[in-house]
Amino acid sequence: MLTKASLNRRVTDALLKNDFEVMLSRGIFDIAGKREYKLLIKTLINIDGFLERHAKSLKVLSHFLSANPLVVSLKANKYILQDMIVYSRFNIPVMTPETLETLLFEDSLPYIYSVKGKHLVRIDSKKMKRRRTEMGLSMKSLANKVGVSVKAIYEIENERVNPTLSTAKKLEEILGVKLILTYGIDLLTRPKEDVRIPPLTLVEKRVSRELQRIGLKSSCVYHPKLNVIGKGNFTFASCVKEKDLNLQDEATFLKEFKIFFECDTAIILKEIEGRERISDVPVLTLHEIEEVKNTRELLDLLKEKMD
Repeated sequence: MLTKASLNRRVTDALLKNDFEVMLSRGIFDIAGKREYKLLIKTLINIDGFLERHAKSLKVLSHFLSANPLVVSLKANKYILQDMIVYSRFNIPVMTPETLETLLFEDSLPYIYSVKGKHLVRIDSKKMKRRRTEMGLSMKSLANKVGVSVKAIYEIENERVNPTLSTAKKLEEILGVKLILTYGIDLLTRPKEDVRIPPLTLVEKRVSRELQRIGLKSSCVYHPKLNVIGKGNFTFASCVKEKDLNLQDEATFLKEFKIFFECDTAIILKEIEGRERISDVPVLTLHEIEEVKNTRELLDLLKEKMD
């Protein structure tokens, strides 16, 4: 059985072999991959450890970074996840490392998913009905050939249910056409789900409000080193804190995050004196954010802190 560390190595190796740039992290995501599109990957030995709050943060980051979220795991409770099946948790795709490797190599695979122990597959129902009609087959005659009920054929054609993998293969064989839909990672299109997380502290609430005021849509994130992110004509990721404590780890993370995702970052504190930056990451006060009139002034302020 793989450990968390060996699972991360396997996923990282798969990305590198497929010409991805890779960033390692801890928290919302464990591995980020960048090619002509971006992946945010969370790795877990047991998918049951992936909670709704984790999923929300992963969705927020994916949306603001135009990335696709994925979870790579080995088991659910006591059950081993099977290869070549795309599972789902909180509407985020879940797959084994073997499935991910195949998907990266082939760009697509049959969209098989698991529901109550049954492996179902998504098919082109309209194409199935059209081909059946072209062949002059009634639903009853097709049902007899496939070995299912007439009701099953009716519900499949009307997209009320999805067939099992074996039924889908029989339908393809009898009708002589490809029906099984594939699951492809297409990050040239922006993820559709737009999730927002409300502020947890008063200072996060004030920063979020100010970012919205100057034209950056924003959301909080459940992460100790990046908890408010905004996007408008640029992406702005920040670590918002009440006090100026030891922020070296936060600055190191934000610096790497900025380089990898090509965005702007900053540490924002309620109050601070005499610190312009930490490890090449600008340090702003809440008052400075409140004085900014628009996104252009925010960019100028970030630049000023680095000069």
